[in-house]
Amino acid sequence: MTMLIFPDLEPVARLRSAIPESCHALLAQLLGMVPQPPDQPACATSIATLAKCLVDYAETIANTRPFFVEWAGAAQCIHDSASNHILDIQGLTPSASLTGRFSDFPALALLLTLKEEHHPLRVPFGAEIARCLLEQTQLKQDYCVALRRDTAKYGRPQPGDVRMPEDLAELGFGRGWLVRFQKIDVQVRRRVELDELGPRRPQHAHPHHVLDLLARLRWRLDYPNPKHRQAAIDDSHLPLAHYRRVATMLRTRVEARDGAAVIQSLCLLVNLPPRLLLSLPLVTGYRPLNMLGISVQTGCLQLNLRALFPNRARPPDATANLFHFSGDTVVVPLPAFLVQEIQRRSQTCPQALLLGDLVDWVQADSRDSLIPVESCKLHASLARASKSTGAISLALGNDRLVSACVGADFSLIGSARMYYARLTGREIHTGCTRLYAGIGWGVPVMDAEHLPSLGSRATLRPDGAKHLFSALAEAVTASRPGRNAHAPRLLAHHTHFTRYCVALICFCAGLRDVQCYRLLAEELLWGQDQIVVHDKQGGDALMAQPTLLNALTREQIRLYAAHARALVQRLQRINDRQVLVLAQELRNALAGTGPLFLTLSSSGTVLAAGAHFTWREVPESIKVPPNIGRHFWQNVLRERGLSSRDIDSFMRHRVVGLERNTNSQVSVPRQTLDRIETTQLAVMREIGIQALTGLRRE
Repeated sequence: MTMLIFPDLEPVARLRSAIPESCHALLAQLLGMVPQPPDQPACATSIATLAKCLVDYAETIANTRPFFVEWAGAAQCIHDSASNHILDIQGLTPSASLTGRFSDFPALALLLTLKEEHHPLRVPFGAEIARCLLEQTQLKQDYCVALRRDTAKYGRPQPGDVRMPEDLAELGFGRGWLVRFQKIDVQVRRRVELDELGPRRPQHAHPHHVLDLLARLRWRLDYPNPKHRQAAIDDSHLPLAHYRRVATMLRTRVEARDGAAVIQSLCLLVNLPPRLLLSLPLVTGYRPLNMLGISVQTGCLQLNLRALFPNRARPPDATANLFHFSGDTVVVPLPAFLVQEIQRRSQTCPQALLLGDLVDWVQADSRDSLIPVESCKLHASLARASKSTGAISLALGNDRLVSACVGADFSLIGSARMYYARLTGREIHTGCTRLYAGIGWGVPVMDAEHLPSLGSRATLRPDGAKHLFSALAEAVTASRPGRNAHAPRLLAHHTHFTRYCVALICFCAGLRDVQCYRLLAEELLWGQDQIVVHDKQGGDALMAQPTLLNALTREQIRLYAAHARALVQRLQRINDRQVLVLAQELRNALAGTGPLFLTLSSSGTVLAAGAHFTWREVPESIKVPPNIGRHFWQNVLRERGLSSRDIDSFMRHRVVGLERNTNSQVSVPRQTLDRIETTQLAVMREIGIQALTGLRRE
């Protein structure tokens, strides 16, 4: 059909003349939901983008009702017609004249900003368009503002470029519109989606978005109950004997093919509401893991750590061989009886996409008692029982880290530890075996050899730590000056020796990545075994906490002081202004004033040692993250049997509910430091790291 364009009409009238009459009804609705200025600038471009966003969103719904199919077809026709006659309808509108009016018309501004590359933003915008069509309303202005703000974060990737979800999460992508999109998506799908091509679902089935699982896990992590974090078994928990009775009855019901018991058993393990567990995705080869899911084939629960703990440290590629390999997925093997029932149901319903599809979306209430005829006054509800899983795991002998990963309840440890801790598959398997045996659930279905390691990717292997400090020590030895060495040779040796000393202290004390280490002469020169450190949150004095200096670091500080005294004596014989300035600063440091570890920069400035000097101004073969000691000792101390409280003391983690020097702590601080020092000295002796002399021993 040939459409005539009349140049004497207004832009919207010319647009309407370019669109087939069969699409005029939808066009009127699209025009009505977008407020525009009186001169109607770029109306063809905006309507073409509006229609295309609706088509993009419609393509995400596999099976839709006939009226929505007609809307999508009409929207595609409007997009094609408007795109072919843009110049005839609106001409060339200068962008400068629209810039000042974007704030008054945010929906129009978004339409003129969206490009083909912004597909993750076009789909959420299409959901809002579909909602407006269903409810006959205009677009939400704040929603459009948030989407337009994220177009700059997403950029315009070239063909072949991929924007990873974890990279976008680091930029705060979706912060202002993601929650609303989830609600809109659910509302629209309830009205336009059919289940004929997928699993048949009852009327009460309301699948939740996968990001609802993330929101629940993040909420539990960010706002924990202090008593729950302490794993104190009080009236809100079930005692071990009562809990074991509940778990045994659930197993009996699962073996009797009760669908509700399957959901309740998983709720008991991961402490999530039944409504969310029913929406748990079934992970297969063609449906990969997004956030949290169940692999029916292997019989395990999988949790992706990237969304929960973004921005985790990654070592450089040149030194990756020095570190333990760790993945991003927690793989928890389920008990054999539960896996057998899930696999049986999966064979009966092979088209199932969610866990609820396997159990016919059975309705389970967290407040219902799991014991039919209950005589105990402590109500054995599903909510109370699932809340008790972490405390029960600790009571059965698992440590906090294993209990948190097995039950997907990271409120037991706080978020900071997951950035440094590393778990092997065998430790996960041992924790599951101990928990399942203690509550009468048998054994895990998977072997330990098939479970991957997870957690910190910046944990040095023992031979990696030995290689690192051996390279630093070789640089000191190779640069050792002779008796008549000139200033450049003396300064080069001093630089390498200072780097070794600071690296050893930073490694053993677990210092963070800061511009300048707070290693003051008055706190180091007199044999102190503790120093005050506040390298958290920009050096806030309120966050200051003591850290241990073991015997090896104290010996290295003594050798550095002897080296500095010898260096000052030799530098005083050299007639150079910059060298004499360094000598004077070192003399002041030896007297107990200012930072102790000082070097001379290439510009002639005396600088205190920091993370950049110590860890980044080194060869690529030994370049590692500056907080490498925190990763190393977090895992070595746990492997050597130290308690979670001891590790928190070394790491200087302050978590609500697990604070030091409180009535909930049973350890003595002095004894804690002694245990840490004994373990550190033993490990350093095994690795071969020792104190190094400089220009003078005494």
